[in-house]
Amino acid sequence: MGNQEDARSAPSGARRVSATNRSVAIGGHATHTVIVTGDGNAVTEVTMEQFESKLAALRDAISRAAIAADDRQDLSEEIEGVARQAAEATPSKALVLGKLRMILGGLKAAGEAGAALVPAARWLAEAAVQLF
Repeated sequence: MGNQEDARSAPSGARRVSATNRSVAIGGHATHTVIVTGDGNAVTEVTMEQFESKLAALRDAISRAAIAADDRQDLSEEIEGVARQAAEATPSKALVLGKLRMILGGLKAAGEAGAALVPAARWLAEAAVQLF
């Protein structure tokens, strides 16, 4: 792949982006940008149906997990909040991501049984960034 550089003759004040094998350097802001590095990576669109299905699967897994009843209840309430917000005509990305962060934190704090569910919650958080 070697070195690739975009905007070599960029005017003063323009964003400068350069990339080498497995690295990217951006002179400016990369807010709300997807940057994929590496060999053979692909960006995949997530559908709302996939999001809802994974959310339901996480809800079910939490209900069966060996997690303290109070923690399970808190996690279930956060998941219901995500589901309600996702069903809105114009869902709030901030609310969805905030609730998913709470779910991630709760799962991490819930010991081994919760930690096993963290990858599913991370997937939901990454999908929410695309969807909302």
